[in-house]
Amino acid sequence: PTTTVQPAIITQYFLTTYDNYKQFAIGVPGGVEKMFAAVTLLAGEPPPPTTPLSDIDQSANAMCVIQIDATNAYCLAERQRALDTMAGVASKSCSAAGISAGDALPQPPLTAANSFFTSVYGGPSTFIHHTSDFKVHEIDNTDGFHQGDAMGSYAYAVSTFPYFGEALKMDLQVLGFSLVDNTCLVGPLSNAWAMYDRLRLVMADLNLRLNTKECVLWVPSWSNLPSPPAAIAAQQQLYPESPLTYHQRGFPLLGLPLGTAAFAHDHLQSVVTKIEKTLPPLSLLHDGRIFMQIMLSCVNLRPLYYVRNLPPSLSHRFAIDCDRAIMGAVAAYLSFPTGWESDPNYIRGVAQLRLGLKQGGVALTASEAVVHSSFFASCSNAFLCIASTSLHTYANRDYLDVNNPCSSQHSFLQGFNYCRMELEACGAFLQENVSATTGPKAIILL
Repeated sequence: PTTTVQPAIITQYFLTTYDNYKQFAIGVPGGVEKMFAAVTLLAGEPPPPTTPLSDIDQSANAMCVIQIDATNAYCLAERQRALDTMAGVASKSCSAAGISAGDALPQPPLTAANSFFTSVYGGPSTFIHHTSDFKVHEIDNTDGFHQGDAMGSYAYAVSTFPYFGEALKMDLQVLGFSLVDNTCLVGPLSNAWAMYDRLRLVMADLNLRLNTKECVLWVPSWSNLPSPPAAIAAQQQLYPESPLTYHQRGFPLLGLPLGTAAFAHDHLQSVVTKIEKTLPPLSLLHDGRIFMQIMLSCVNLRPLYYVRNLPPSLSHRFAIDCDRAIMGAVAAYLSFPTGWESDPNYIRGVAQLRLGLKQGGVALTASEAVVHSSFFASCSNAFLCIASTSLHTYANRDYLDVNNPCSSQHSFLQGFNYCRMELEACGAFLQENVSATTGPKAIILL
């Protein structure tokens, strides 16, 4: 008989097993937006540039974000560790995580999938390797998981989840977040760096190699300092085998800019430039259907990722620039005349292309059109996730002012409140104000 597993059960496993460690990739809807928002909200933001230096904590107690990267994580992960987690018993020790052989492990709620996993990864499996000379090589292997394979992503997550979770449980002042193999820590600098060093040892036990060149550090409250505080060098001396590259303005997390507003604007401008460089080769395509499909499925989706996850103060100008570049390329492909932007007929033609397929368009959604609705929806999901898990106990409610977002100092809550007001101005309804006469097509704000 077929066993049905509700996604909510998997979500509960990865979000509630540990108070201070969450895996957002497997079974968690909108995992990127929830992880990015959680890190942003719980780590805090840079103080105003006018803040006196004497008011900035330059000690190792300052809140920081550390990103941890592993080299070829999928390929090197031990399959036995995944099998152990599925069975609920460790077959090997991991001393850095306080786990001995024979210890019980938190078992994921997918026991029905164990036999399928064993049939795929229980023996040698074949990797297909494509070389730069366009040759294909089949490589038999007994460890590692296939990237792009849903079962492989799940297996990687369960092979590391209890070990990272048990290690993080040793210091509840540090929060750990993962999206499959993307991991970051949030906490006081001294605690977070010590946990980073511990996780290095855990990863070594799991046959994973730390990629120290891509392991980075950002301290929000230090973003406006003239030079790095001495606390960084002091921590580096304490943990010489766990180096970190300090980024004063921020760094990309899950492809999104985590840092100062200036850093975010620079990052988004580089994305616009990349999109603009992507467009000219597409004009060489002779089949218009292929051209439009690539624009729809690839190019036009890219800016929507940033618009959904960043507040309008950062994404609005970016959305306008991306829309202009994309529609400019479409207009050139369709041989619109010079100056079409001021011709009402061509403006209506562009508007038609924005419509869905059923309405006679090609569904090239304008990023600018969804700046407010998409970020509002993203924040609603992220805030609900934080409030419904142990993460809410780590939130600085006075700083975030969660009960009155319109006065919050945090850009995410400010953006959320701004989007809510914009949507209300466009006819959306607060849920408590919805009546029986509102109609089934009303836009509801939570």
